[in-house]
Amino acid sequence: MLSVQEGLRNFWLKDLHGISENPSEGIATWLLKREFVFTSVASATDFTLRVLNTHGATKAFAYDASRMASAAFETFISINEPPRLPRSCGWILIRAYYGAFFAAHSLTRMFGVICFQIDALQKNALDRVATALGVLPPGGFEGGFYIGTFDGVSSEFRLVKSTASTTGSHGILWAQFAKMLRNQSNELLQKSSLYNDAAILLADICDLMCQSGQNGGTWLSHIRNSVNYRHELGVWFPYKASTVTARDVVKITAQWNKAPLKVMLKYPKKREVEQHAALCTAIASLCNVVVGDMSAASTRSRSFHQYGALALAKFAYGTP
Repeated sequence: MLSVQEGLRNFWLKDLHGISENPSEGIATWLLKREFVFTSVASATDFTLRVLNTHGATKAFAYDASRMASAAFETFISINEPPRLPRSCGWILIRAYYGAFFAAHSLTRMFGVICFQIDALQKNALDRVATALGVLPPGGFEGGFYIGTFDGVSSEFRLVKSTASTTGSHGILWAQFAKMLRNQSNELLQKSSLYNDAAILLADICDLMCQSGQNGGTWLSHIRNSVNYRHELGVWFPYKASTVTARDVVKITAQWNKAPLKVMLKYPKKREVEQHAALCTAIASLCNVVVGDMSAASTRSRSFHQYGALALAKFAYGTP
């Protein structure tokens, strides 16, 4: 049976593992260079670009993936038991949530998908190119939160504005991430039985993200909100509704840099605190193994990940 990271290699953005320099700008900045033309303009919120400098766009994805992976790693590294408060789990769960959130952003980028904001500067760059080509929609393109999908083979980059305005940027990311995991799981099952472990893990993560009626993949946000804004689940003083200790939760989150299949993923329905921590940890673990695998497969002497997340982990843990 092949490892999870071997299964996920099937979905890497083409040539991303070949980026050896330390990238310094992301997709939002790359758009300002106007190194693209339009292949189609379905509407002011749905259009496709033909990238003229594929390496430049790929390097921008590398920057965004590295930035988010570094934030995920740093967040999990910083999770510790609060001194003299053995049952204080509130901030641990919130940190774990944001670590998973950053990890999901990094993973989607490493697979060629980005959820990001198009502001006035990016809109102006798009308008200028479209005007020169005579394809500007009436009123120009709309700003807002977009889902971009970059195909490194065809060099086409499709941008579609999200219509899920009520869920916010977090809800949009989780919905896209859950959809991506489900599709990858199905594709791996069709490819070979050697990918069964990876496919089942991805499906299990997706199912947990969509549990308790959170069909858009927002269960982690649901728990984070109940902890952060409503102070539920007994993780804040006086800890009446929970017997879970901070040490219990930290033991779970400490597995973020282990193999994903070694993370105990599923907990009984009433153990939402541990389930939240485990699901966040599994997502961070996915990010960690993809970063490591992509770095090891670098076609050059050095991977862009070695300037970011891997450099951070090396410094934090003192690894050679």
